[in-house]
Amino acid sequence: MVRPGRFELPTSCFGAQRIILTRYENYRLYYKLTLATRQRYIARNPFSEIEFLEERKYRRQPHIVTWEEQKKILAVATPHLRTLIVLLTETGLRVNKEALSLKWEDIDFRSSQLFVRDSKTIAGRRTVPLSEPCKKELLCWKKLFGPEYSPFVFPNVDSPGNHIKCVRKTWSTALRMASLPHFPIYYLRATFASRLSGLGIPDTFVAQMLGHSTTSVLPDYAKAIDEYRRNAIRKLGESQKTGVATTGLGPPISPTIN
Repeated sequence: MVRPGRFELPTSCFGAQRIILTRYENYRLYYKLTLATRQRYIARNPFSEIEFLEERKYRRQPHIVTWEEQKKILAVATPHLRTLIVLLTETGLRVNKEALSLKWEDIDFRSSQLFVRDSKTIAGRRTVPLSEPCKKELLCWKKLFGPEYSPFVFPNVDSPGNHIKCVRKTWSTALRMASLPHFPIYYLRATFASRLSGLGIPDTFVAQMLGHSTTSVLPDYAKAIDEYRRNAIRKLGESQKTGVATTGLGPPISPTIN
């Protein structure tokens, strides 16, 4: 079975060899064949009658980590994993390309921000503000493995001149020790987006924080979680008691939504 977003070419086209293309390769091949058709190198584009699947419809919804789950993970995480978790949930950085390769010179503690100089996309090269909890965690980590030890925030202890390449095993161990079901660590990026959305931050700003040029990917990331829904209802109840949402002399006053 071929996963959505992929296209399997018939074996008859290439003998007994089976070839599966990713969605990016699909569009690239479609474009090249269309160009070849226009320039009359081929009679027709064999992709012209193929309807590509909308991959996002079939994507697995990310697990949004609750604050309680995060506390459990942090309680059993190794020091470097703890720092990484706080960094990811407070900044939304991409795990491998942006977080693990982060250098100390890219962090400005005075202005409380970090600079993503190398990313997956051009939009990913950005300045990210640091929250106080994140800044505090990084400063503590810096005392152990600062720039004197390695230029990288997450150095390879066997080779300080290089950074850690993967934390998959360490992450899986932490989840098991915290008695939580397994999910990829990159879901912490989705958790960051959901928490911002739950606070009412506009999608445009959330997309910019994530390093996206558009907001089209946010439905995949910013899935509202029950914790924020309950908090919203609780705030609504409190506002009614204090008379902020109602005057007490007439019908409720509808709040203005910006």
